Amino acid sequence: MGGLDLSLLLYNKFLPFKNTKFFSEGFGDLSLVNEFEGLIHSYARGHEPNIKVEPFWKYREAKQTKTCRIDNVWFNGPFTQFLPEECHTGSFQLIRPLEGKPLKGIVIHAASTGDSTFQVRKQLIAEPLLEKGIGSLILMIPFYGDRRPKGQKWHFIRSVSDFLINLGATLLEVSLLVDWVRKTFPELMVGITGISMGGGITGCAGAVTGGDLALSPCLAGHSPSPLVKGALRGQIDWETLSKESRLPKDEVMAHLFELLEKYRVEKLIKSFPVEKIGKRTFVQINARDDYVVEKRSGEKLFKLFSEGIGEERSVLKTIEGGHLSSFMASQYFFVPAILKSFELLEEN
Repeated sequence: MGGLDLSLLLYNKFLPFKNTKFFSEGFGDLSLVNEFEGLIHSYARGHEPNIKVEPFWKYREAKQTKTCRIDNVWFNGPFTQFLPEECHTGSFQLIRPLEGKPLKGIVIHAASTGDSTFQVRKQLIAEPLLEKGIGSLILMIPFYGDRRPKGQKWHFIRSVSDFLINLGATLLEVSLLVDWVRKTFPELMVGITGISMGGGITGCAGAVTGGDLALSPCLAGHSPSPLVKGALRGQIDWETLSKESRLPKDEVMAHLFELLEKYRVEKLIKSFPVEKIGKRTFVQINARDDYVVEKRSGEKLFKLFSEGIGEERSVLKTIEGGHLSSFMASQYFFVPAILKSFELLEEN
């Protein structure tokens, strides 16, 4: 459909959090952001060998459905000095086939904006993937779900600094979980995927993770800046940011854009040693009428990765529809992209 995505209009107008906004407490402690950014680049260069995650089955809680085995798993987060207490313990669901069914690989799912449960990713993406032999690790990211700090409404993180640290902690947790999957299931291929914000995390985590990797970002850009440039900018508390900075809105928008650009993927790609990069595949899905992520931002993300990976292992597909309408059709658009990323990894 042309014009602004109808599902996005409904999202903004009718959901119960329509009057709640990002950054209601202002910019926060930006010095922590600078410190964490340094940690990320140090990790990318291989200078942080002691950062790791050690998952555990907290209550040995696992269940079996007619089609799969689901393990609820926890881990002690490695970035407690930067995160609220509620974020310290991480969690994920590990979705695998029933005993005796073949498994070729496991893909790690980063969350999209607002996805504070496991159920959406499980139902729309993980279950269809399982039919094709791909298991899933569905991560609950910091500030979401059972990792949401007290006082935070829904997914609306209260300060700019917390938002940026959330992105940094998530991309590093995803990278560390890739290592855990490789050690735990050494015979399997490993991938990363995500939609919207999760797609951006896919690119960033892929940029700092060595070895063979299947990457499939969907509806994603090269940095978090679409939050300012795209249709979601109406969900930012510009009044609070303007009051704190004593700047008019247009200058505050420019300043926030610069801060979000700190997490552009090309900076991470440049930090990572070329010799540690393994075989990669990159299958990206963009939507023609996406007004959340600018077209040029999505194209830039693809260009940054495809130049290093090569044409034979990188694919960019533009689909009909908008941001949220495409999300709701994940099984038809994004599942095939994830499968393609694994197929290319297996073939080449």
